[in-house]
Amino acid sequence: MKEKIHLEKEMETLLIPLYGRAKMSEEGLCKDIYAKQTLRAIDYDFDKLKIAKKLQIFMAIRSSILDDYIKDFLETRENSLVISLGSGLDARYARMRGYREWIDLDYPE
Repeated sequence: MKEKIHLEKEMETLLIPLYGRAKMSEEGLCKDIYAKQTLRAIDYDFDKLKIAKKLQIFMAIRSSILDDYIKDFLETRENSLVISLGSGLDARYARMRGYREWIDLDYPE
């Protein structure tokens, strides 16, 4: 059963990167099974956001670049504390290995 969500104003922008990563994962541009799972689990009218294909591609590429930077960082600094600011609905912590602790900071909701 899908969970109905209601977001307003700037909170709604949390869905844009999630949607981009999920859609581009389906097309093989990035690998984010967590975004795909989350998208399938929520009841939301994404059409009203009018997320252009080029923005979906940008979100996937941006996510892949950040993943690569963090993987490189963790390869030389195992057991690091990672603090992710403005992490939104990203499950990057689940895609990474080698950290001691991961803290996501964003809106409390």
